Amino acid sequence: MDIRGYQPLSFGASSGPLEGSLFSLFSSYYIHQVVAATYYHISLARLSWVSRRYTKPKPKKKVIVWVWICCQCNASGMSLSIENCPGCSIERCTACEVRKQAR
Repeated sequence: MDIRGYQPLSFGASSGPLEGSLFSLFSSYYIHQVVAATYYHISLARLSWVSRRYTKPKPKKKVIVWVWICCQCNASGMSLSIENCPGCSIERCTACEVRKQAR
C-alpha cells in the first residue's frame, strides 16, 4: 500500500509463476519506456508547434544582371565582365547595347 492508501499500479507479470523474473522486470521497464516516450513525444510536439508559428514566406528576390548585345553579330546575353564578343571577337564598344536582365 502507498502512503495515501492507494495500491500502486503494477505492469507486467507481477502475479503468477513469472513474478520477480526477468520477464516481469523487462515488461515493466518496457511499459515505462513506452509511457515516457509517448509523453516526451507529446511534449516535443507541443514545443515545436509553439516554436514554429506560421509565418508567410518571404518572396524570392529577383537577381538582376547587366548584359550586353554585340553591335556586329547581335550575340547577346554576355555579362559586362566579358570584354570581347565570343561570336566575332570584337571588343565591346559604345554602340553595343547594354541592358538589365532578370534571372
